[in-house]
Amino acid sequence: MQWVFLGPVDAKVALLNGSVDAWATWEPYTTQLVKTAEGQILVSGKGLLPGNTFLAATDESLKDPAKRAALQDYLIRLAGAERWAYANLESYGKTLGDIIRFPPDIARAQFANRQSQWQRLDSRTIEQQQATADFYQANGLIRAKLDVTPTFDTRFTLPDVPAAQEKRP
Repeated sequence: MQWVFLGPVDAKVALLNGSVDAWATWEPYTTQLVKTAEGQILVSGKGLLPGNTFLAATDESLKDPAKRAALQDYLIRLAGAERWAYANLESYGKTLGDIIRFPPDIARAQFANRQSQWQRLDSRTIEQQQATADFYQANGLIRAKLDVTPTFDTRFTLPDVPAAQEKRP
């Protein structure tokens, strides 16, 4: 096997013209390949690692009460927007498709496939990230053991609002 590192657009072209035999990629490209019958998923990495996405801020920003309040407000709005998007997939798919220049059905499907949500940091999330850091160290991706605990601020909150309450006509 020979590894070739390409950006998503170049990798898709290389796959379709036969220059490479397979492509390790992510959404929305996997959904696009399947929906356009240009390829199929051979194996999924789902469950291999947690795949968490985090909102990050500098220590300096977290010490500033006004910036901290703005970050809390942003997080609540971001989570609410995501819940709205899941509850309004048709509308969101069209808008997202326009933004990322994908057909609306592919944009909608790849977003629906994610089934992720912004959530409050808890001990389980921190444990998952510690397991990932330990995996990276065991496999030589990082040299020293890393304690991830100090990199998390668990004081931010999110309301527990079901997605159905976010739906609008």
